[in-house]
Amino acid sequence: YLLEGDTFRLMGTVGASEESRQLLTDHPISMDRETLTGRAGLERRTLQIPDVLADPDFGRHDLQRSAGFRTVIAAPLIVDDAVVGALNVWRNEVRPFDDREVGIVSAFALQAAIAVNGVGLVQQLETRGVELARKVDELEALRAVGEAVSSSLDLEDVLDTIAEHAVVLSGTDGGSIMEYAERDRR
Repeated sequence: YLLEGDTFRLMGTVGASEESRQLLTDHPISMDRETLTGRAGLERRTLQIPDVLADPDFGRHDLQRSAGFRTVIAAPLIVDDAVVGALNVWRNEVRPFDDREVGIVSAFALQAAIAVNGVGLVQQLETRGVELARKVDELEALRAVGEAVSSSLDLEDVLDTIAEHAVVLSGTDGGSIMEYAERDRR
């Protein structure tokens, strides 16, 4: 799950029915104590519920009925001291996870957090690359306009160049430059 605001959105699952996937998509998990995912996010540590049917705070019985799980473990994904998601694994029988299994799930959660962080960094670089390319285009257009202004005494050519670059940079279909004449105002 990835955290969006205070809601965990399902990003991928293995071993869940289509009905369970749809339920998680339509009714995502909140950052609260009703689910182990929410608790792990709140407490910022790996937790387990040995039997969700015996846990008085567990509130997503709709999900339990759909998926059939009984024992659940959840580990938060933490990036730069912020919870960004969670990793869940479950068993359809009551069989608590031992310390070794808890360690394995925690290690996978750490790897998932590193992957989420890596993707975020790549997306930031791509965004900055697009912004940089746009700024280079703007500077090139300004250079062309400056060149037209300084090299021509033909006002129409200069204004055409300015309008042309304004249309290209603004991503519009057309543009015009008009002169305001006070004497023609009515």
